[in-house]
Amino acid sequence: PLVPALAASGLIKVLLTICSMLKLLPEQSQTYALLSTASDAVFYFMPVILAYTSAKRFQCNEVLAIVIAGMLLHPNFVSMVTQTQEQHMAIHFLGLPVTQTSYNGTVVPIILTVWVMSYIEKFIDKILPEVVVHLFRPLLIVLFMTPIALIVTGPAGAIFGQGLAVVLQTIFAKAGWVALALTLLVTSFLCMTGMHLALIPVAMTSIAEVGYDEFVLVVFLCFTLSQGAAALAVLLKTKNSKLRQLAIPAAISGLFGGTSEPALYGISVKMKKPLYATIIGATVAGIYAGIVHLKVFAFGLFSVVGIPGYYSAKYSSNLQHAIITAALTIGVTMIAVWILGFDDSVYDDYDEESAEDVDTAPIVLNAVSYTHLRAHET
Repeated sequence: PLVPALAASGLIKVLLTICSMLKLLPEQSQTYALLSTASDAVFYFMPVILAYTSAKRFQCNEVLAIVIAGMLLHPNFVSMVTQTQEQHMAIHFLGLPVTQTSYNGTVVPIILTVWVMSYIEKFIDKILPEVVVHLFRPLLIVLFMTPIALIVTGPAGAIFGQGLAVVLQTIFAKAGWVALALTLLVTSFLCMTGMHLALIPVAMTSIAEVGYDEFVLVVFLCFTLSQGAAALAVLLKTKNSKLRQLAIPAAISGLFGGTSEPALYGISVKMKKPLYATIIGATVAGIYAGIVHLKVFAFGLFSVVGIPGYYSAKYSSNLQHAIITAALTIGVTMIAVWILGFDDSVYDDYDEESAEDVDTAPIVLNAVSYTHLRAHET
């Protein structure tokens, strides 16, 4: 559920980058600063948003979960951490040490905290009489979860998140292209089963800790563009009018909309050989991206339209690498489709009703390959 907010954040950054490059909006202007703040808000308050989504997943009180997350981001707590760090002092809660860390932009701490909270809530419901449960449950949950979040789950989650980011950075510093290539070989199958969603927290953690991601979001970029490129190649090669009707929106969605489902379910999976072509094109591009350490700074940059968002003054060659990665993905995929060919006779029985399902169902999120046709049908 967090993905739409991440997509909006990433696309605002793309807009700001384009406006800055074209000198339409100076970076020193207040308008630029306010739009940048809107883009960064989702990351700063990520624990609050994740508190709500996690509470729904773990079936506990969403509002109380938000309260716990708000405590971790409260200005008083942030100020206390800053002051004690500067003075080389410690923070204690009833004599127990509180880890001095910042939770803005973190992912794992609040998920772990809400997970524990779900069990605390169930325990309280069991021990309290039904007459007073509604009165005292919120009080007891907050009293129990405050020290747990500050002393146990928050610090543990922060250490895990930071450690994960370090591990990923170490892997990509030594053999990033290998990890990217292996992942892209199976990404199509991960997407078909929805398992690719498990990778999103990894990217969120990486962006929160180091400001960019070199793994998950690069995989999404190569995979999404390869699906759009396959649809475009099919469009140019096929003479089947029904398939052409399907390929046009699928190509536009993959190449410019950042949505892979129309091409994946409507073309690649249905004819098989285009699927193999997308794997080849995405993997080749992923190897290049891994070798040059392509960096993705925000969600939503998975289409040709999002390429300007790869610009960075600090990493001056990153935009160039993004353009080459996109060109490799599209070019190699289209060549592979042309060489492998495909059997478009499977569309002879294609009808307008199925066209509407394939064309419109997947376009739910404009950033990450996220929804499935099964969800639309449900």
